[in-house]
Amino acid sequence: DLVNGVTVQTGSGLSGTAASRSLIRQPQPTLFLSAPETSGPGELIDYQLTVENRGEAPLYELTVTDPLPAYIHNPNVTAGDGFVAGNTGLRWEIETLAPGEQANLAWQGRVAVDIPADVTALWNEAGLTTASGLASTARARTRLLRPVLRMVKLAPADIGPGGVLTY
Repeated sequence: DLVNGVTVQTGSGLSGTAASRSLIRQPQPTLFLSAPETSGPGELIDYQLTVENRGEAPLYELTVTDPLPAYIHNPNVTAGDGFVAGNTGLRWEIETLAPGEQANLAWQGRVAVDIPADVTALWNEAGLTTASGLASTARARTRLLRPVLRMVKLAPADIGPGGVLTY
């Protein structure tokens, strides 16, 4: 609340006071990020971002950034008016977001085929900032599935000299 008060005194000793109270409405930016539960090497992975204004005043000049997670290649914006910022991440700029309004953004990339075996999950963290300095962050995790490969090689237990060995 913003309170503005005034006191008036006359030369003859009369006085009076008055106050006015104003409610300050605030915007409240909130960022959500979702990703698939699981993915694997070489697969496409889709990320969805939702920006919401849960406050009572408009948000202005919003910037959403989503740095490219490790082992994700060939990013491509699939929703929202965003762009790939070099090979480092993605960026969207939203001029205004009214109270209760939301913006849906999305992008996809491909999981590296040569991702190291000890990497078990991909983490993605996106951020939102506004011209007035408000901010929000969101994180999503995708568990990596690996193909199970088993090779069995069979050959005869006994073979004599000059014999043909077939596997």
